Amino acid sequence: MKLSIEIPNEQIAQKIVWFLEHLQSEGVKIIKTSEINSDTKTMYTDEYIAEHWQELISIGLSSYDENYYKSEQYKEDRGAYLMEKYK
Repeated sequence: MKLSIEIPNEQIAQKIVWFLEHLQSEGVKIIKTSEINSDTKTMYTDEYIAEHWQELISIGLSSYDENYYKSEQYKEDRGAYLMEKYK
């Protein structure tokens, strides 16, 4: 799982980074902000979307599970949603 957080308080940020550094032996990786910004800084202009629409759709559908809509979990999730919607 990747997680990006913004911590305005520098003292708390240092404590969290210190804690995460101690978890690096367990496989936790700390990625600097500049690395995150360079990866996610794609300008989605009309021209970019027109040229890369197939790639964008495949990325969007990459985690799609067609069996989910036939599962009991879907029925439970849908029921919970409808119960919240019509309260």
